[in-house]
Amino acid sequence: MKSLANIGARGAQDTHNPAPFNVPLRHTRESLIQLFGSAQMVDRLLDTMIREVNQDLTVLQRAQSSLDVTAVVEQLHRIVGCVAFLGATESETQGARLIAAVRQRGVVINQPLLEDFHKRMLAYLNDLKNL
Repeated sequence: MKSLANIGARGAQDTHNPAPFNVPLRHTRESLIQLFGSAQMVDRLLDTMIREVNQDLTVLQRAQSSLDVTAVVEQLHRIVGCVAFLGATESETQGARLIAAVRQRGVVINQPLLEDFHKRMLAYLNDLKNL
């Protein structure tokens, strides 16, 4: 089974093998406080983001289970956009490729990639909780 992390450079060029979906943590707590002005604002932002992405991941799983391409694409778009908000801009490009792959080839064939995406997003959310 392929994972997003194991797809080669050629995969970055097409939607049959989307680029690896990596979500690097671009900020420290201190840099977020500088960016948003206060620790309280950062706490509210992170709490909201973590809660919303967790909800979106739940909806994404339901959409995957029902093989609903439109709903899968919508949830991927919401999640990737949220992650990009905190500076993971390369994740936007990678997410766009995964979205295109789902649109072109459907949910079933992309299930391993979607599962890997879910796993990586949970790890990213855990990193955010630990800031």
